[in-house]
Amino acid sequence: TMIDLHIITPISRPENIAVIADNLSSVCKELKPIWYCCFDAGVKIPKQPKGITYGFWGKAKKKSFSGNSSRNQMLDLFQSGWTYFLDDDNLLHPNFEKHFLAALQEHPDAQWFIFDQVRKDGSLYLEATPQPIVNHVDSGQCVLKRELIGSLRFIEHYYAADGVLYTSLLLESEPIVIKKIATYYNALR
Repeated sequence: TMIDLHIITPISRPENIAVIADNLSSVCKELKPIWYCCFDAGVKIPKQPKGITYGFWGKAKKKSFSGNSSRNQMLDLFQSGWTYFLDDDNLLHPNFEKHFLAALQEHPDAQWFIFDQVRKDGSLYLEATPQPIVNHVDSGQCVLKRELIGSLRFIEHYYAADGVLYTSLLLESEPIVIKKIATYYNALR
């Protein structure tokens, strides 16, 4: 059976939607992406690309700084399953599915994986680390169980809120470090 992957994307750049939708379809062969698209205030909501399962397609409840309140809004919509934060200026790496599924097979009880992250030119941006802390982790490096996140949320008006969230999660569980390139940083910039 296919594994659901809840993908949360706050959107201020709707022009990237079609490219991201194509990317999700091409990368995910064994994973079933469920895409949560939360549009910033003032952003015109485009038509949904076909061929994708949507968990949400609508407006943010409040103005979002760096997408943080939108991420929080989306986290309230489901309580379990694998979760990935994909920004609207980013793509899934072609090796994402392969390395995530291999990691899952090797560590079936895992709650959290962190992968090496590269820029779109392939140069290393951030290495996977067992201690993902502020300014040394990107939200797009980690795949984690929704159950692990629990009631934790992103600080709404703080740019490095992903680092704060991951640092807080360290109190519960360390990520399993996968020293393989499986994630992009700002691939659409």
